[in-house]
Amino acid sequence: MKKWSELTEREINHNKKKHCEKCLYFYRGGDTNTTGSRFCEYLLITGHSRGCSPMECKEKEIFTPRPKGQRRVNRAIRIS
Repeated sequence: MKKWSELTEREINHNKKKHCEKCLYFYRGGDTNTTGSRFCEYLLITGHSRGCSPMECKEKEIFTPRPKGQRRVNRAIRIS
């Protein structure tokens, strides 16, 4: 497996869709629908880094499923 820094933009966007989209910490970027404008807010919400690549979050038990039907702000407040 390549390091995150070695991936092409296309590979990164594919991995974001595959590994990150259903995670509580994954910010969807407001109005935008492009995958490139979406990113992980784990550091912002928890106050410390993940310590792993996004592709390892499930293995390291950092991945937290996004609750359905609740606003992002409410989810972030509940975590901190």
